[in-house]
Amino acid sequence: MSEERRRGRRPKARIVCPRCGAVGSLESYTSGGRRYLRVRHGKKSICYLGPADGYAHAELLLALGLTNVRDVDYAQVAESAVYRFIQEVRLRRFSEPTKSLIDKVDTLRRTLQHLVKELGELEEDLLRDWEAEERRSEEE
Repeated sequence: MSEERRRGRRPKARIVCPRCGAVGSLESYTSGGRRYLRVRHGKKSICYLGPADGYAHAELLLALGLTNVRDVDYAQVAESAVYRFIQEVRLRRFSEPTKSLIDKVDTLRRTLQHLVKELGELEEDLLRDWEAEERRSEEE
């Protein structure tokens, strides 16, 4: 039985910390009349996430490596998002209904299968373009 259950408290939600990437417990607290969020990693380490009701920066929440819009590597963002999804499902598997998680995983799996097909077609198109460019450059 967990420490929280022994003390009569509800266990805190376990999440992947959006700031450092480590597993921790999501907590809310009040300071100066305002609610804030933090993630507690063990007894001493805490990552502060900011106001619970305020603006939440997408990079802080998703940790996808976004910088300037012109610098976005969409393949890297997609890969990071899928890995984050897998981590979240693994953490939630004992606190969220299994059927709900199965539906989410199945939906993403089907979407990824469709994207793999589209990527294969795109790769074939790009290879044809590249071969045509090579032939043109040889002719010149």
